This record gives sequence, structure tokens and C-alpha cells, in this order.
Amino acid sequence: MSTIGPEEPEADALSGAPDTNEVVREIRAGDEQRFDELYRRVAPALYAWLKLRLGAQVRRQVDPEDVLQEIWLRALRAFPRFDPERASFRGWIFQVMKYELLDTFRSSAGAAAQSLRGGHTEAGSSGGGGGFARLSEVPDPVTSFTRRIARDEGMASLVEHLAGLPEEERALVVHCGLEGRPASEVAVVLGLSHEAARKRWLRLRDSLRERAWARELLADAG
Repeated sequence: MSTIGPEEPEADALSGAPDTNEVVREIRAGDEQRFDELYRRVAPALYAWLKLRLGAQVRRQVDPEDVLQEIWLRALRAFPRFDPERASFRGWIFQVMKYELLDTFRSSAGAAAQSLRGGHTEAGSSGGGGGFARLSEVPDPVTSFTRRIARDEGMASLVEHLAGLPEEERALVVHCGLEGRPASEVAVVLGLSHEAARKRWLRLRDSLRERAWARELLADAG
């Protein structure tokens, strides 16, 4: 199979499967059973991002598993507004994630301030320890797959490996691999030429392809 570069997002970059936006189109055409597949395609990358980018202190306040499921609930509510002809689903859901994190941090800060004043938070508020109000709304297959990701030794090993990469390489994996941003865009962020960023990302992707979960994490890298 020929190598598909990060500037070619029309297919699964490691397996050649149809891209995630095609799954979105089929859901829009009426095949709502594929929502679970859509979650399985993006959840590993979202979870790895949360583990890599949220510091240990933050993770003591918010549980990445709970945040991941809250992200999906927010995405489901916003799904009718997503246009697969104008953006990639992976890029869109990472924006959804960042809004969810902002809300989570605001809620946590509010709960902490209330506690300092001697008050009490409302039951089910988004405070520390993962007490999210809407988790009962999460479909069972989503909960099961989230638990599988969080408890999988291969995922833990991969995240540990990525965390140990030099900063620039880790940034390439996060931005190109997990977020699916084009190398041309990431090059500007990192102060590299487009060609240098692209070549480094391709080498990194090739070095990761045999690790557990690599296909799921990097499938839409574009």
C-alpha cells in the first residue's frame, strides 16, 4: 500500500478505510446505527490528547473518561450543525472538546470558590472527581468503549511513549496525528518549513504504525 501523506485526508491514513466524513454522510442519510462507529473512530485520539495535554494536577480534578463522554454528548447535540463538506469531523470534534474543557474548568473553579466560601455545590455539578450531571445520558456502547480505552495497557503504553518524545515531535503527533491538522498549518505553529514538518510527521507516523492503537489514533491524520 502506498504511503498517504498528511495532506491527503480522503482516506484512513493507515488502513485505507473510507474517511470519517463518509461515515458522517451515511448517518445524515439515515444510518444512525453508525454513531457508535463514529465514536470509536475519534475517541482514542481524544482520550490520548486529554492524557497528554492535561497536567497531573488537572487530572486530579477532572477525570478524562468523564470529560470524553461529556464531549460526545456535546457533539451529538451540535451534530446537525456540522457540515462534512466544509470541514473534517475530527477537526470539528476537537473544537467541541476545547469548548467542553473550558466549561469544565469554569465549573470546577466555581465549585472551588463556593467551597472556600463555605457553601455547597449543586448535586451533579461538574466539579472534581468526575461528578458530571449528564453522564446518565451517555449511550451504553459509548460508556463501554470509553472504559476499554482507559483500561487498555496498549493505550497506556502508547500514551507513555508519546509523552516521552522530544517536545517538537510530541507536538507533531498531537497536532497532525491526533487533531488531524494539515502539516502546512502545524509548520507555522512550530516555526518549521512545510516540507520539514511534513517529512518529520511522516517519519514519526511510520515509527508508530505498529504500536497498539496507532491505527485508531492516527487514522484521519491530515
